[in-house]
Amino acid sequence: MMVTGINGISYRLDPTAVGSGGEGDIYHAFITKVAKVYKPGVLTQELKDKLEIMIENPPNESVLSQVAWPLDMIFDDKGQCSGFIMSELSINAELGEIYKYPSTLPISVHQKINIAQNICVVISEVHKAGYIFGDFNPRNIGLNKDTGLVSFLDTDTYHVVDPVRDCTYRCNVCAPGYAAPELLEKCSDYVAENPTASRNAYAQTPLPTFTQETDNFALAIHIFKLLMNGYTPFGGIIETSSVSQSSPGIGDAAVRRDSYCFKPGYKPQSAAIPTLNAFPQEIADLFTRAFIAGRHDPKQRPSAVDWHLALNNYLDSLVTCSHNPLHQYDSKNDTCPYCDADRRFGAVVSEKPVESSALKQTAYSPPPRTAPKQKTVLAAVQAIKNAQTLIAIGEQEPTIVYRKEMRSDIISAGSEHSIALAADGCLLAWGSNKYGQLGDGTFNRSLNPISIIENVVAVSAGAGHTLAITNDGDLWAWGNNEFGQLGDGTFEDRQSPVKVFIGVAAVSARGAHTLAITNDGILWAWGNNEFGQLGDGTFEDRNSPVKIMDNVKAIAAGNVDSSVVTNDGELLFWGTYGTTFDDGASVGQQDDMKIMDDVIAVSSGSYHTMAITSDGSLWACGWNGDGQLGDGSTEEHSSPVKIMDNVIEVSAGDIHTMAITADGVLWAWGLNKYGQLGDGTKTNRYSPIKIMDGVVAVSAGQDHTLAITDDGVLWSWGNNKAGKLGDGSTWKSLNPIDVMENMMLPFGNLNILI
Repeated sequence: MMVTGINGISYRLDPTAVGSGGEGDIYHAFITKVAKVYKPGVLTQELKDKLEIMIENPPNESVLSQVAWPLDMIFDDKGQCSGFIMSELSINAELGEIYKYPSTLPISVHQKINIAQNICVVISEVHKAGYIFGDFNPRNIGLNKDTGLVSFLDTDTYHVVDPVRDCTYRCNVCAPGYAAPELLEKCSDYVAENPTASRNAYAQTPLPTFTQETDNFALAIHIFKLLMNGYTPFGGIIETSSVSQSSPGIGDAAVRRDSYCFKPGYKPQSAAIPTLNAFPQEIADLFTRAFIAGRHDPKQRPSAVDWHLALNNYLDSLVTCSHNPLHQYDSKNDTCPYCDADRRFGAVVSEKPVESSALKQTAYSPPPRTAPKQKTVLAAVQAIKNAQTLIAIGEQEPTIVYRKEMRSDIISAGSEHSIALAADGCLLAWGSNKYGQLGDGTFNRSLNPISIIENVVAVSAGAGHTLAITNDGDLWAWGNNEFGQLGDGTFEDRQSPVKVFIGVAAVSARGAHTLAITNDGILWAWGNNEFGQLGDGTFEDRNSPVKIMDNVKAIAAGNVDSSVVTNDGELLFWGTYGTTFDDGASVGQQDDMKIMDDVIAVSSGSYHTMAITSDGSLWACGWNGDGQLGDGSTEEHSSPVKIMDNVIEVSAGDIHTMAITADGVLWAWGLNKYGQLGDGTKTNRYSPIKIMDGVVAVSAGQDHTLAITDDGVLWSWGNNKAGKLGDGSTWKSLNPIDVMENMMLPFGNLNILI
């Protein structure tokens, strides 16, 4: 099923829905995007107007992967609006599952705090953009138990105030137990005067109804439940009453009667709730502001930023229980308050965490940092510390649980230049500028990163040209254009970015040609075609994009070849490896040839190709004269050979290869003439050798390597010709050296909410 976006971008929807609800169905649209298609009669004009406002004014891009935010309206073949495009969210649980007590999930208190912080990050950014959630139903908050990242669903129900049109698009629902007392009172008063409005009070009660203060009330409830074994704060009873082991339940009635369990004269009905004095005073004070002071003055309620900072301070004081490793608590306590609560409740709680490979945390020790270097980046880049970010769950210091969805397009090592994305989406470039590939309007090389353009989401560097995708899907190109590799319809070099394509989802450049995938899954190619590497059935160079095929999800441009992964996992190849394949194909393979199945990611070097299959296995084929395949030999392989397991990212350089495994370890092998492997030697390696820990992104260039660690630091090593390492010198380095901080991370950064 083909649909069209507001700006004419086409999306091919899968024929079978991946999810369904009362309002509509969810279809996979393209790689990281899905479409919500409404059922007949649901999409009113008011809802269309609401969606248009949300599309035109989205929150900070840093949280769009955590919110089902409308990104584009879609229209059917009759021109009728049918729904919207949104990011595909990684969810394997609802937030409410964590609230069950006794818990059967191996989620630690530390992890729950990180989950609470991630909720705060999203709420803060949505509030900054001027929006109100309204309905904080825990069923509308998804969770990835493997990463701790949260996802907010049903954004089309949000409460949207449009100051330009002076109108409000209401949130008409709110889960019982999460509505603020002032809202409940206002609705009750209206229903008392208008009994027929009882079934739809939120839609009919005079404005204002939902506000950011009512959101802050619901936020405090979720944080309370995360810290208090899943119980509502409004399960209080008179202090002289007997404590019951029964769950008090939740509901609007408890909120109306002001049953906050820690207000003066009250205590929790359930014995399973830890005592309030077991927590830092800062946390207790915020609960008091939320549920006591905030009842009389809603503006007293703590914001998402207030909570995030307090929770971050709480993390610093945590100690782990010696009896139950899932329990962490404030170090001021003599005993574990969670164990005390378990004993009061009489719960049968495991003394050991439930085994789950997906939830095992990997503690890491970052490599020794070298002395900070003088950097000559622009002030805008130095101010990146203000970027809003997400936190991954962890047992020790907040650590990363690595996952297969990691992107490899935030850094790119070219032949003699390097590019990378800062945390705010600013593209940085350094190294050779012989052809204008840095994009600063000159031919002057730079030994340090310089800022070029903003709002960039993906990059790729060829031998002497550069490609960048901005957040609106536009593709920009600059640098060498001898073979038309920029795709602007000319053969003229460009010293500044020029727009060459729209609706682009992925790009890959190497050598002197370029590949791109548009949002509808179509593969396009342009540039040098001497060996048939464009895949258009000819050997003619192309200076503008040529359509190659449909249904493509991953691409890798090699030096003189191209590798493509189709939606069904087939790895296709054209061009040349400088070797002969099993079917007799060799130089000048201008038509696609199938290499293997079940592939999810691919990377191509000068004459070798690396592929990751769905089970995390890494495979290699092609030339192997310097051990770049990593199979322990120097024998070339015309068919793929398995190299290692548990790989989540791979980058093939000209004659060396880098890979990241699921524990964040970076491995290297192949040619090491300039120290491009980063192991402190110039010795070639024919099998994978460990380089460093905590790595989230890597790019192997001609003879140098770039990497980003999970603290947002950019590292480089290898040949430093023209200053392509970015450390202010031209001296090669056999070991990783840190270049700068506050780089973009592939799945949400790990910094503190400012």
